[in-house]
Amino acid sequence: MKLSEVKINEKLRIEDFGDMDSQMRRRLKEMGVFEGKSVKVVRYCPLGGPCLLECEGQLFGIRKKDTLCIKGELV
Repeated sequence: MKLSEVKINEKLRIEDFGDMDSQMRRRLKEMGVFEGKSVKVVRYCPLGGPCLLECEGQLFGIRKKDTLCIKGELV
């Protein structure tokens, strides 16, 4: 399941970042977001804007196109 398919307030355990840009993958890793971690969808912004996520109490936003690359399973 892709992160873009997860509903608000559901958690996804990340299994793969797919073909995400290496720079974006590095930035997520620096924030502690990597394979095996669970992320919760807090909010989707309208009109295809960024997505607000939470991982271990830290909130961060990523682009909609990056949510299409992240794959995992619901927790």
